[in-house]
Amino acid sequence: KIKSKLISYHKFNEKKNLQKIISILNSNKIVSLISDAGTPTISDPGNILINECIKNKINLIPVPGSSAPIAALSVSGYLDKFYFQGFLDM
Repeated sequence: KIKSKLISYHKFNEKKNLQKIISILNSNKIVSLISDAGTPTISDPGNILINECIKNKINLIPVPGSSAPIAALSVSGYLDKFYFQGFLDM
């Protein structure tokens, strides 16, 4: 019986919806960025929102999947390019 407001967020409207989402976050509401195609900001849009949250000192909490480094990267504010060599083989 969870009733949540949904806001469509994709590469064609992420700048348009940015201030609306920041306003919701600044009113002490919880916002979840959910993707149907992989980790948000890695496989889907979200970097603009993440960087705006960092700029506004809004706490970000990633929900890790199978890779903790990717979860950390998703909320780091990186600028669209990264290189992941893999895990060290000991």
